[in-house]
Amino acid sequence: KVETFDQFISSNWWIRAHCDRYLIMVEGGLAGFVIINRTGKFMASGIESEVLDFYIAPKYRKQGVGREAANLAFKLHPGWWQIFQLEHNITAITFWNTVVSEATGGCYTSYDNGAEQRFHYPQTGELYSNPSLK
Repeated sequence: KVETFDQFISSNWWIRAHCDRYLIMVEGGLAGFVIINRTGKFMASGIESEVLDFYIAPKYRKQGVGREAANLAFKLHPGWWQIFQLEHNITAITFWNTVVSEATGGCYTSYDNGAEQRFHYPQTGELYSNPSLK
Protein backbone atom coordinates (compact mmCIF):
# COMPACT_ATOMS: atom_id res chain seq x y z
CA LYS A 1 0.00 0.00 0.00
CA VAL A 2 1.30 3.44 -0.95
CA GLU A 3 1.12 5.77 2.05
CA THR A 4 3.77 8.44 1.52
CA PHE A 5 4.77 10.73 -1.31
CA ASP A 6 8.16 9.01 -1.60
CA GLN A 7 6.49 5.59 -1.87
CA PHE A 8 4.20 6.98 -4.57
CA ILE A 9 7.12 8.34 -6.60
CA SER A 10 9.12 5.11 -6.36
CA SER A 11 6.09 2.96 -7.17
CA ASN A 12 5.57 4.51 -10.62
CA TRP A 13 8.94 5.90 -11.72
CA TRP A 14 9.00 3.82 -14.92
CA ILE A 15 6.06 5.62 -16.48
CA ARG A 16 7.20 9.21 -15.89
CA ALA A 17 9.60 9.19 -18.84
CA HIS A 18 6.61 8.72 -21.17
CA CYS A 19 4.35 11.44 -19.76
CA ASP A 20 3.50 14.97 -20.85
CA ARG A 21 5.12 17.55 -18.59
CA TYR A 22 4.00 21.14 -18.22
CA LEU A 23 5.42 24.03 -16.23
CA ILE A 24 2.91 26.36 -14.61
CA MET A 25 4.03 29.95 -15.02
CA VAL A 26 2.59 33.10 -13.42
CA GLU A 27 3.85 36.46 -14.67
CA GLY A 28 7.13 34.91 -15.77
CA GLY A 29 7.68 33.06 -12.50
CA LEU A 30 7.62 29.29 -12.06
CA ALA A 31 4.52 28.49 -10.01
CA GLY A 32 4.43 24.71 -10.34
CA PHE A 33 4.16 21.77 -12.68
CA VAL A 34 1.82 19.04 -13.85
CA ILE A 35 2.69 15.62 -15.23
CA ILE A 36 0.02 13.85 -17.28
CA ASN A 37 0.06 10.17 -18.15
CA ARG A 38 -1.52 9.58 -21.56
CA THR A 39 0.12 6.23 -22.29
CA GLY A 40 -2.89 4.15 -21.29
CA LYS A 41 -0.62 2.03 -19.12
CA PHE A 42 -1.78 1.33 -15.60
CA MET A 43 -5.03 3.24 -16.08
CA ALA A 44 -8.59 2.04 -15.69
CA SER A 45 -10.40 0.81 -18.77
CA GLY A 46 -11.40 3.68 -21.06
CA ILE A 47 -9.32 6.32 -19.24
CA GLU A 48 -7.24 8.46 -21.60
CA SER A 49 -5.47 10.91 -19.26
CA GLU A 50 -4.28 10.77 -15.67
CA VAL A 51 -2.83 13.54 -13.54
CA LEU A 52 0.26 11.78 -12.26
CA ASP A 53 1.80 14.75 -10.43
CA PHE A 54 0.50 18.23 -9.71
CA TYR A 55 2.35 20.83 -7.68
CA ILE A 56 1.71 24.48 -6.96
CA ALA A 57 4.39 26.37 -4.98
CA PRO A 58 3.09 27.68 -1.64
CA LYS A 59 3.52 31.29 -2.79
CA TYR A 60 0.89 30.70 -5.52
CA ARG A 61 -1.66 28.64 -3.57
CA LYS A 62 -5.17 29.91 -2.75
CA GLN A 63 -5.06 32.29 -5.73
CA GLY A 64 -6.79 30.18 -8.40
CA VAL A 65 -3.50 29.18 -10.06
CA GLY A 66 -4.03 25.46 -9.46
CA ARG A 67 -7.65 25.59 -10.62
CA GLU A 68 -6.67 27.41 -13.81
CA ALA A 69 -3.76 25.03 -14.49
CA ALA A 70 -5.98 21.98 -13.98
CA ASN A 71 -8.62 23.35 -16.33
CA LEU A 72 -6.00 24.13 -18.98
CA ALA A 73 -4.73 20.55 -18.72
CA PHE A 74 -8.28 19.22 -19.18
CA LYS A 75 -8.78 21.46 -22.23
CA LEU A 76 -5.46 20.35 -23.76
CA HIS A 77 -6.43 16.68 -23.48
CA PRO A 78 -10.19 16.23 -23.87
CA GLY A 79 -11.55 12.80 -23.01
CA TRP A 80 -11.80 10.48 -20.01
CA TRP A 81 -9.66 11.43 -16.99
CA GLN A 82 -8.67 9.95 -13.67
CA ILE A 83 -7.01 11.69 -10.74
CA PHE A 84 -5.80 10.07 -7.51
CA GLN A 85 -4.85 11.57 -4.17
CA LEU A 86 -3.26 9.96 -1.13
CA GLU A 87 -6.09 9.12 1.26
CA HIS A 88 -4.63 11.17 4.13
CA ASN A 89 -4.07 14.29 1.99
CA ILE A 90 -7.35 16.03 2.78
CA THR A 91 -6.18 19.29 1.19
CA ALA A 92 -5.57 17.57 -2.18
CA ILE A 93 -8.81 15.60 -1.97
CA THR A 94 -10.79 18.76 -1.29
CA PHE A 95 -8.98 20.66 -4.08
CA TRP A 96 -9.53 17.98 -6.73
CA ASN A 97 -13.15 17.28 -5.85
CA THR A 98 -13.87 21.01 -6.03
CA VAL A 99 -12.00 21.53 -9.32
CA VAL A 100 -13.46 18.44 -10.98
CA SER A 101 -16.97 19.27 -9.78
CA GLU A 102 -16.69 22.78 -11.21
CA ALA A 103 -15.18 21.56 -14.49
CA THR A 104 -17.87 18.91 -14.99
CA GLY A 105 -20.89 20.57 -13.45
CA GLY A 106 -20.81 17.88 -10.76
CA CYS A 107 -20.95 15.04 -13.29
CA TYR A 108 -18.07 12.81 -12.18
CA THR A 109 -17.53 9.53 -10.39
CA SER A 110 -15.69 9.47 -7.09
CA TYR A 111 -13.99 6.41 -5.59
CA ASP A 112 -12.00 5.61 -2.43
CA ASN A 113 -13.87 8.00 -0.12
CA GLY A 114 -13.31 10.90 -2.51
CA ALA A 115 -9.58 10.27 -3.11
CA GLU A 116 -10.09 9.38 -6.78
CA GLN A 117 -12.10 11.12 -9.51
CA ARG A 118 -13.03 9.87 -12.97
CA PHE A 119 -14.79 12.06 -15.49
CA HIS A 120 -15.08 13.18 -19.09
CA TYR A 121 -13.94 16.63 -20.16
CA PRO A 122 -15.66 18.41 -21.72
CA GLN A 123 -18.70 17.08 -19.93
CA THR A 124 -20.97 14.84 -21.97
CA GLY A 125 -23.42 14.02 -19.20
CA GLU A 126 -21.92 10.54 -18.89
CA LEU A 127 -20.53 9.19 -15.65
CA TYR A 128 -17.56 6.84 -15.72
CA SER A 129 -18.65 3.25 -15.36
CA ASN A 130 -16.38 0.24 -15.06
CA PRO A 131 -18.22 -2.96 -14.17
CA SER A 132 -15.07 -4.48 -12.67
CA LEU A 133 -15.09 -1.82 -9.93
CA LYS A 134 -18.61 -2.51 -8.70
